[in-house]
Amino acid sequence: MRILIIMFYLILIMLGVTFSVLNSKIIDLNLYYLSLNLPISVLMLAALSIGILIGVLSFALRYLRLKLSFARLKSQLAMTEREVKNLRSIPIQDQH
Repeated sequence: MRILIIMFYLILIMLGVTFSVLNSKIIDLNLYYLSLNLPISVLMLAALSIGILIGVLSFALRYLRLKLSFARLKSQLAMTEREVKNLRSIPIQDQH
């Protein structure tokens, strides 16, 4: 299994190097305050990295919300189970 993981990473590195070599043309990136001359591959890598970062952050926020909801529901369940246990321990009284 470890060999497969190493092979996978080596293939990814080779694809990255090939992509970088094939897209080495320099382009001008003009921002409001800044002007950069960068290879296309660097800009695409930056865009990919920013997209991954935004995706991870949005997933993390959703995950935290779900964890908080789970903790709240878990405490409500524990309280309900205690209440049911207390109600079961109360003897039934006849009304006769």
